Amino acid sequence: MRDSDLAGTGSRPARYWLVVNEEGDVMRPLTLDASGKEALPVFSFEEEAEMFLWRAGLEDGWHTRESGAEELRVLLQEGDGIGLVALDPLPEMISTSTVELVCVSAERFVERLRRRGRSPEGRGAS
Repeated sequence: MRDSDLAGTGSRPARYWLVVNEEGDVMRPLTLDASGKEALPVFSFEEEAEMFLWRAGLEDGWHTRESGAEELRVLLQEGDGIGLVALDPLPEMISTSTVELVCVSAERFVERLRRRGRSPEGRGAS
């Protein structure tokens, strides 16, 4: 995922995909262990999120869910203990402890979303 993709371009708002488990009104996003820190996997395309879900063998209510920049900002700012964002991770990265190679801090990710939302090409993209 490139920085220019974070908040969308022109009139097309950025869309992201998460792996979540929803029970009633409670959405619980999947998080990964990245060297002792909690990381939220964020995918650029639905197909990537679905492939991750399938290859990781996640069942029992786990599914992909589309999310926008504003929802991600709220989730990352209010999310208990989520300190990193894993950009388009592969499931194999979990077992090989290499997921941190595709991580950025949650603060940096949120700041990029904010900046892109204020730039002319990303105006209205949040």
